[in-house]
Amino acid sequence: NSIKVRKGSYLSLLKKLKHGDIDFMRISQESLQWYMQNKFTGDKGDFSVMQNSAVDIPVYIYLNEKDTTNKELSKHFKTAFKKIVKNGTYRAILQKYIKDSKKIDRRLRLLESHLK
Repeated sequence: NSIKVRKGSYLSLLKKLKHGDIDFMRISQESLQWYMQNKFTGDKGDFSVMQNSAVDIPVYIYLNEKDTTNKELSKHFKTAFKKIVKNGTYRAILQKYIKDSKKIDRRLRLLESHLK
């Protein structure tokens, strides 16, 4: 047997996982919590979660900087994002959804290295 990669929306992949059509999937903790609370409320027992993340995956936002509006937007976004990281607002947002302070610290260190 070999591993076959399937692509789809989180909702379609979670349905496939529930029905045994796929064996595992990658999804952020925040997204999984939302789907369990809003789409699979009675099905939590049908799923198990790997508690320790195998990797921390950064999230990137790509903008076409050939468009001058996007270039300006990119500059403003980066400035504003640096501000909320520096003043602790972003940490507070992460703490709302991620209870593990070590994971939060890792994410913030990774972000800070990209925002310099």
